[in-house]
Amino acid sequence: MSIKNFSLALVLVCSSMVYGADLTANKDGVSVSVTEQESTVKAALGLSYSLLGASIKLSNTATKNNELSQASMLQLSKDIGTMADRINAMADKIVATQNIQSANLETTEKNMLQAQQNLLNASKSIDNATVEKNIQKTQASVQKAISNVQTNIDIAKTKSINTVVSKMSKAPYKYRYKYMNAIKVAISKMDKKAREKEFKSVLAQIQNTKESRQKGMESESISSMSNSMDSQMDGMGSSGGMGGGAGGGMGGAGGGMF
Repeated sequence: MSIKNFSLALVLVCSSMVYGADLTANKDGVSVSVTEQESTVKAALGLSYSLLGASIKLSNTATKNNELSQASMLQLSKDIGTMADRINAMADKIVATQNIQSANLETTEKNMLQAQQNLLNASKSIDNATVEKNIQKTQASVQKAISNVQTNIDIAKTKSINTVVSKMSKAPYKYRYKYMNAIKVAISKMDKKAREKEFKSVLAQIQNTKESRQKGMESESISSMSNSMDSQMDGMGSSGGMGGGAGGGMGGAGGGMF
């Protein structure tokens, strides 16, 4: 994600916190409402059941080991891969996971982990190289989706900003916008004095990391967020802090720091 898009995401989120709009931003800087995110989580959950069912059918079919079953396994494997890709795309949109949705995400994860095991069992039962190669490709798609969903679960369960920053520095680069969004939501709910103190703490923590690329992007993003929020708050006058308008993202759950 470019610094330009990261800045756009920050502006969208900061504006939502100040003016009460129920918005956050996805990895491309496009605004996404909390309602949309909730619908996305539920859709991913439903699709994970379909994926699990297809994996069970594939595993059962693998024991027949004839031309008809091999053709069926190829189609099932393709369908599972398509569903996994769709779940992965859905997980990209969940940038500020609400705690209230954690149970649904965990069930989605559980379904996909079981499907992954079913794929492994199927690959052990066949002796057709083409089918086996296809299943291995599907396994990679499923694992990618699992990792994305697990990132959202991890964020939802994290209880302190410092821990989020620490996890962000270790997370795959493509998922760091998720952690950044969680930091933004948590800080936005503080009053100005506490917010400034937390900004300094987060910046210091980021600057202590060894990854220069991370420093450049994420430090700039935090600083940009600070300046944007302060200027907007000053323009509005005293409004009793940021907490009142922060209904979106991870803030609506009432658990942990989110």
